[in-house]
Amino acid sequence: MCLTLLSGRLAVYFFAAGYHLAVLRGAVVFIGGWFDTIWMGLLGWTVLGIVGALPWALSWWAQADRPWTRVASVLAGFLVSLLPFFAVLQGGHPLYGWGYALEGMGWVGIIIALAITGHFAWMPKVERMRVLAVLIPALLVVSFTQQRAEMRGAGPVHAVATHLGAPPSSDRETVDRYLKVGEIIKGVGRGLDEDGLILLFPETTLGAYDSSFRFNNRMLMASVEVSKIGVVIGREVTLDDGTRLNQALYLNPKGEEQIVNQSNPALLSMWAPWKKDRFTIDWARDNRLYLDGGTVARVLICYEEFLPFIFLRDEWRGGHDLVLAMSNAWPTDDMTLAGVQATHTEGMAKLFGRKVVRAENRPTKK
Repeated sequence: MCLTLLSGRLAVYFFAAGYHLAVLRGAVVFIGGWFDTIWMGLLGWTVLGIVGALPWALSWWAQADRPWTRVASVLAGFLVSLLPFFAVLQGGHPLYGWGYALEGMGWVGIIIALAITGHFAWMPKVERMRVLAVLIPALLVVSFTQQRAEMRGAGPVHAVATHLGAPPSSDRETVDRYLKVGEIIKGVGRGLDEDGLILLFPETTLGAYDSSFRFNNRMLMASVEVSKIGVVIGREVTLDDGTRLNQALYLNPKGEEQIVNQSNPALLSMWAPWKKDRFTIDWARDNRLYLDGGTVARVLICYEEFLPFIFLRDEWRGGHDLVLAMSNAWPTDDMTLAGVQATHTEGMAKLFGRKVVRAENRPTKK
């Protein structure tokens, strides 16, 4: 809405870039922690702002004496920024905020959001300034006072918050991680009076899997069967052709397993097409898990929480009862970006009235 007060494509671009940089301010220390250099954090953060602003500037052709051009420009920017490839570098799309205001309205809510935005853009400038003078302070108050949803459990699924730090960097660490997860499962199982519980662990909890860890995987399955607890847990896999996959693995007490592959891995840290061993982007992947008890869940793996088109794709496909979000915030103790990430998921879930269970891994406790 603020963009409608600006004149000229360049002004729109710099405002949008500044907005995205402000929303993703925590990316500096997060990316810097991942790559062990603050300079990489600054570079990644800057790129997010530069590219994130492009769809708004490219869509802008408003003329002061023609209100309909202003309406068309702001609505085009709203929609284009939802689409790949622009959407893979978006943070803080307006749709997340509308989710809080139009809770449970789904696709109709998106139409209403577009209609309100278009009507606002049509209004005379003085009236738009008056509305923003009231709206901006109100939104600031709400953002600082509103309680965030826990997103720790829904239906049969409950999240496990871990402090395991970075993914295992050696075979020994990977084996230790399997043992730790097995102990958690057994510990929860000892306190249960009934069957049917499913534990959700964060992204890449088990590190990189290959055939040498087949025995450890069987031991993990044994813990699941003995405890009668289902588990959804993150891991990475490398295929024979060098393709790497970021996965959610579901193990149930009947000895069965299902796998979901992440559609859009994080850029640079995972998706780096110049590398021999590379993660791939495939937006057509099916991310459904058929859980015991008849519950169908769709899985968002970490970076995908920032991408509204992934959530919209899943809602368009339908056929699910629950969203499972698997996050990994190990690179830094600063939780600014992790908080923004969780808010993104909460906003989209509210818009569609969807229950979410979210598991997050944080730095190792000191």
